[in-house]
Amino acid sequence: MKLSFFFLLAFVYSLSAFCVERADLIVKLKDGSTVKKVFDAVEIEKNTRRISVPKSAIPEGFEWFEIIADNAWAKNGEQGFWIFGRGEMGTFRLNEGAYMNREAQIPIYGMRTPRETFLAVVRGMQMDMKMCVDVKDGIYRIRPRWNFRNMGYAPYEDIIIDFISLFGEDANYSGMGRAYRKMQLESGKFKAFKERMKDNRALRQIATAMPHRIEPHAVITGMRGKKVSDSLDLKPEDVAGKAKPILTFSNAKKFVDAFKAAGMDDVHFIDAGWQCGGYDGRCPQILPIEECLGGESALKEFVKYTKGLGYQICSNSNHTDAYTCSDMWNEDYICKRYDGSLFRVCVLNGGNMYYVCTKRILELFVIKQLEETRKLGYEGVLYIDVFSARPPDQCFDSRHAATRREQADAQNKILEYARKIFGGAASECGYEHCLHNLDFVNYLGRHMLYGEGFGDKNIAKCSYFEDKPKYNSLIDRIAPLWEIVYHGIVLSNPDKFTQGYRPKGSTNFLRLVEFGGRPIFYSAAYSPQAIAKYKEMYDAFQPLKHLQLEFIEENKSLDEDVYITRFGNGEEIVVNYSMKPFKYREKYVPPRDYLLFK
Repeated sequence: MKLSFFFLLAFVYSLSAFCVERADLIVKLKDGSTVKKVFDAVEIEKNTRRISVPKSAIPEGFEWFEIIADNAWAKNGEQGFWIFGRGEMGTFRLNEGAYMNREAQIPIYGMRTPRETFLAVVRGMQMDMKMCVDVKDGIYRIRPRWNFRNMGYAPYEDIIIDFISLFGEDANYSGMGRAYRKMQLESGKFKAFKERMKDNRALRQIATAMPHRIEPHAVITGMRGKKVSDSLDLKPEDVAGKAKPILTFSNAKKFVDAFKAAGMDDVHFIDAGWQCGGYDGRCPQILPIEECLGGESALKEFVKYTKGLGYQICSNSNHTDAYTCSDMWNEDYICKRYDGSLFRVCVLNGGNMYYVCTKRILELFVIKQLEETRKLGYEGVLYIDVFSARPPDQCFDSRHAATRREQADAQNKILEYARKIFGGAASECGYEHCLHNLDFVNYLGRHMLYGEGFGDKNIAKCSYFEDKPKYNSLIDRIAPLWEIVYHGIVLSNPDKFTQGYRPKGSTNFLRLVEFGGRPIFYSAAYSPQAIAKYKEMYDAFQPLKHLQLEFIEENKSLDEDVYITRFGNGEEIVVNYSMKPFKYREKYVPPRDYLLFK
C-alpha cells in the first residue's frame, strides 16, 4: 500500500508539473493555404517558460495567424476551466463550440486542467489580438489570434507569451489575478489607489464616493440611431442654435442641491453635455457654450457653486469623436482605414460620427482644449469618453500613419497631461493600454448585460431569479478576474448590467456587490422619485465603500449560486444568489442577499 501511495504521489506530481514545451504558429494565408511553424519554450525563471515568435516569422499575405501552446488544451469531462482577461470562463462540458472575443481587455488567459494550471501573459501586439476558445470532438483549445482585417498591417512587434505555472492555493483564477497584479505593481507603472491618493486631493475626494454622471445638459435631437448615409454629414449651419436644453446650468444648481438635501455628501459629479452642440453634438469643438443653457458664464457659476457645496465636479470630455457639423471639421485629423477611407462609425446626435486620429489631434489642438476645459473651473478627475473602451485605432493616413501602439502612446500623453492639470483621469471599460494613467473607469463592458439576457434595449430592467442567460454556450459565467488584478488600483463598476438603479435582491445588485463595484448613475433627473433611487443605492454602498481601497485577493464558489469575495484587509463578502439561506461562519446569508464578514 505504501509503495502504491508513493507511485500515486509521483504520478500526481508529474501531472502538476506539466508545462509548455512548444507552441505552433498557424498562419492562414489569403490564398487559402496554411503555414505551420514550431517554436520551443525557454525557461526564463522557476515555473515560467516563454514562447517567442519574431515578427519576421509571419509571412506576407496572411489572413490570420494564431499561436497554440501544447499545454493549452483539455478534454470534455475533465475537471478545470479556461478563462480570458475580462473573466469570461467555462468548464469542459461540451463536444463542439467556439467563442472569440472582439478584443482582449487584459492580455492574459489561463487554464486549469488535471495536468497543470497556468497563466499566460502576452507581450507584443497585445492591442491587435483576439482570444479564441473552441472545442472539436470533445477537445478544447485556447489561444490568441491576430486577423489582418483587424490590423491592416504586418506585425510591428515580436510576440512573446510567458506561461506561468501555478500550484496549490494559487492554482485557480484568483491565483492568476494575484500573479498578474504582482507583475503590474512590480513593473512600476501601477500603484495602489490608497498610495496615490495620499498626496492627491482629487483622488481622496472620489476614493469612496458614488459617481454620478450628469447627462446631458443639452442635445441635438432627431439624428441619433439613424442609418449612416452621406446625407447625415451635416454642415455647421444645419445644427447651429438647434441644441435642446435638458438641464440648464441654473437648474443644475437645483440638481446638486437635491443631493445635498438628501444627505448624499460622498458623491462626485461627472458633467456631460455642456460643450458646444451638447452631448455627442459638434465634437471636437467645445466652445462656445450653448446660450440655451445659459452660456459660459452660467456654466462657470454652476461649477463654482457645486464645488462650494463640497463636491468634486469635473468634465465628461470627448476627444475621440468628430462630426462634419463642427466648425473645426477637417478630414486631416480623421482616422483613415486601411483603404484610405475616413473612419465613419455610426450616427449620433451630430449626425455621422467619425473617429479622430489621436496622434494627429495631439499635434494639433487637444492640449489647448484640455486647458480651455480647465479654465471653466472643472477640477478633479477628468473623464474622457472611449479612451479605454476599446483598443486604439490604427491610422493609415500617410501624413500621420500610426499603429495601435503609437496611438496608445498619444492617448497616454493626453491622459498624463490631464492628470497634471486636473488631478486625475478616467474613462470606460478598462482596456489595459492606458490603464496605468487612469484613476477610475465608469464600467467594464457589456458582457453581463448581453449575457444575462437583457441587452441595451432593456438596460433598466432588473433581474431576479428568472434569468435567461444568453452567453455563448462555452461560457459558464463572468468571473472577477479583471477586479482581482486591478481593484484597489483603479476604481470601477463591473458592467452596464450593474449600472443605475439596482434594487436589493436583484441579480444586478448582487453582481455589483460580488465584484466590489461602486454604483453609478447617468441622469439629469432630480425629481423626488429619482433622488430616492439615487439615495437607495448610495445607502447600500456605505457599508462597502471602504473596500474600494483594498485589493481583491480571492473569489470562488462556496456552493451552487453562492460566491465569496475576500479582500486584502481580511474582510469577506458572501453573496447568495440562491433561493435558500446559506450558512457561513455560524451566520446565515439570506436568500438573494449578501453578508459582509469583518
